[in-house]
Amino acid sequence: IDVIFARKEKHRLPGHVREILGRRWGVLATTTHFIQLYGVQLVYLLLGGAFLQAFMATVGYAVPVWVGMLAVFIFGAGAIRLGLKKVASADAAITIVMLALLLLVAVAAWKHGPAPTHFIPRLPWESFGLIIFALTGLPFIDGIADLCGKDRAFARRVVLRRGVLASFITWFFACALAYAGGTQISSQPHDLLLALPEWGKFVLPLTGLMAVTTAYLSLGEELQATWIRDYRFESSRAWAVAFIPT
Repeated sequence: IDVIFARKEKHRLPGHVREILGRRWGVLATTTHFIQLYGVQLVYLLLGGAFLQAFMATVGYAVPVWVGMLAVFIFGAGAIRLGLKKVASADAAITIVMLALLLLVAVAAWKHGPAPTHFIPRLPWESFGLIIFALTGLPFIDGIADLCGKDRAFARRVVLRRGVLASFITWFFACALAYAGGTQISSQPHDLLLALPEWGKFVLPLTGLMAVTTAYLSLGEELQATWIRDYRFESSRAWAVAFIPT
């Protein structure tokens, strides 16, 4: 936040690095930035198709994964075209519903009662992957700063409170399912249903779809803003380059 507000020109992460550390480091930041964001964008597109397929299956419709991917792509690209404020509004609304569903699932799992066997974490070194993945959220702080205008203190509060709230609900969700599922819980998502009531089969894929959709929106906005702010692309061209590769 401090770096963003200290700069007179508005940039995204590659632009900040280039301006502060020089052209060589700027090239490195640009390369890693685009590989990271385009790669994650493709992963979220695949996950979105899979979650939509799973959700539609619960209501009796067989939908190919590619149809789900196309739906997520059209929604994301269309929303980004409307502008940052519209994207932020859609993202906030979906996120609130998603966190509420996560909390509902966590409470239901906790009420399910303890499993006969205790949950045993497998390969704890994998947790470092989550920490590294969480760092992919750093570039999106620029977007929050844009929405907060010139209020640095407010931007700090937004980043901190949003992060703490989302982290707590996610932590409670994981603990509740581990408590109710015990050793039945593995790396397979469908194992989570063992610790939930019947309605869990509807809520879990819907929650996953919402999580993927909000992430896809944020990635698209970040890519478009990077092309505009750091490489002076015209808005329509930046929008196309942000989505066409996926």
